[in-house]
Amino acid sequence: MAYGIQIFNANGNTQVDSSTTNLGITVLDAGASSQTCTADLTYDLVFAKPVATSGTQTIAMDTNGSNTSSSTWTFRNHTGTAINASYIVARASSGQTASSSGYGLQVYNTDGDLAFDSGLYNGDAGLGITHFIPGWSINGNYNFIDGDLSQYSLMNPTNPGSSSTWFYGYIYRHTTGTASPYTSGPGIYYLGFFTIMGQSYFLPNFGCIFLGEGGSV
Repeated sequence: MAYGIQIFNANGNTQVDSSTTNLGITVLDAGASSQTCTADLTYDLVFAKPVATSGTQTIAMDTNGSNTSSSTWTFRNHTGTAINASYIVARASSGQTASSSGYGLQVYNTDGDLAFDSGLYNGDAGLGITHFIPGWSINGNYNFIDGDLSQYSLMNPTNPGSSSTWFYGYIYRHTTGTASPYTSGPGIYYLGFFTIMGQSYFLPNFGCIFLGEGGSV
């Protein structure tokens, strides 16, 4: 990079790079423990994790069949029961109006799009992306993603189903041991399945999977 700025998080992942056409993301809202969040899924990315830190927890987000407008979404487990979750709602910086007053830092990428603006942060801290899995690349059969259970998972491409008839989302496995199907031990897993006439079938990840770290990353 001849000129510009690059910012990395503690894991060495690039957060801002003005020499590319990449865009940064800005946190719009965050909650420590809630069964719902408000987001416009046309533009927003919702990351969440179960509040419970013991046993085996499942989580997905109920989009109620619509993801084209701002609405309230509910975090549920694989049986359809609402659960408490910690969440972060973020949006690409280019989709927001640059701040015009005060002090701070603004970074534009090579396309001239806003990649980062410290003036847009509202006290909900930051979000650092740690993992990326392309869509349709894992089969849904208890796929291990990572062992760090403090991370948030992208909720947009998930669905909690109804009464255990289908589910595609995440498992936060806190229990030690490597008994099947948790052969990689504690950690975050992806699970996708549907049941018809008493027979269950696994479902791949229909959208990209991201994991991220919240806070000052």
